[in-house]
Amino acid sequence: MCVRRCLEGVRVYKFRFNRQEYLIAYQLLHANVDVNKLNINILSIDFYQVGLHENFYSSLKRYLRKE
Repeated sequence: MCVRRCLEGVRVYKFRFNRQEYLIAYQLLHANVDVNKLNINILSIDFYQVGLHENFYSSLKRYLRKE
């Protein structure tokens, strides 16, 4: 079953705009880089989807399976 594996590490932020609830799916990616003996931490954010709550998770899972 892909539910846990597809959504593992993906976070969702909910917000309201014009009386409608929206969701944003994203994933935080961390990396440590050692450049000239300087330890640099890099944080990047991959945004996957923004949309209404209706069918959000099922369409997100379909998208992540194709990726």
